[in-house]
Formats: sequence, structure tokens, C-alpha cells
Amino acid sequence: MADREKEKHSKPDFSPLPKSYEHRASMKWITIESVRVVLERLKEQTDQRIVLLTPVGFVEGELTDIAPSYSESFKMEFGEDLTPDITSMVANLRIDLLRMIEKHEDKLEIIDSAPLIGLKNVTVRSSGQIYQLPEITIFADQVAGFAVSRQFLI
Repeated sequence: MADREKEKHSKPDFSPLPKSYEHRASMKWITIESVRVVLERLKEQTDQRIVLLTPVGFVEGELTDIAPSYSESFKMEFGEDLTPDITSMVANLRIDLLRMIEKHEDKLEIIDSAPLIGLKNVTVRSSGQIYQLPEITIFADQVAGFAVSRQFLI
């Protein structure tokens, strides 16, 4: 019983982040990830999407989860072949590349470290134009605000 209690309170078994990411957190990404979790939990009761306000305009879509590894960045939907999740692939690959660079660069300083936000089934509204995209990746620092809506209203 003591071992189970110890396991509950131990840190998650994630691969360590690159040194240059240590002691950093993006409250924008944490907030958007919290919205993703809430919408996932409410999915049975309501079909809501997120609308992000960005400098380009409004971006509406379904938030996607970033896979924990590059190899898990492929999904099989509706019996089709494996489909790549580009946001997950890029997020994992950039961490791997950063680890590799850190091995050769002692004094590496990250000048921007915006986390990525992935959306699928996307509508972008900008300057009176509407664009439909199967997916988009947004840097979290470009989000000025968000709303959750059943239908995009403009």
C-alpha cells in the first residue's frame, strides 16, 4: 500500500525537457490546453469549438492534443491509413533538435519559446476573407483572446 501511495505523489514519467526550456511555462498555452481538456470532457453534451483572436483575425476550430512523442504523431481515423498530426510532429521534432543543439552549444539562449497550438477543421476569418483549412498550427504568443462557441458568429 505504501508503494501505491508513493507512486501517486511521484512526478510524471515524462522525458526531460531541453535545458533551455527548464523553469519556463506559457500561461497562454496552459490556458488553451485547459480549454481543450474542458471541451473534451464536455464533448458528449455539446459540440463546441474554440475561436481564437489573433493579429491576423479569428481562427475557429477543434483543439488537438499534442502527442507525447514523434512516433505517436500519427493517427488512424475512421479506418483510414495512418494520418500525420503535423502539430505533434513539429512540436516533438523541435524538442529533439533543441536537445541536439544544446549538446554542441554551451550557452544556448532561446529568444522565443512560444508553445504550439494545434487545431483541425479550421475556419480563418481575416480582412473579410474566409479560409477553410484541415488543420493549422498557431504559436501561443499570437493569441490575444479566445471564446468557446457552438457556432462562429460575425
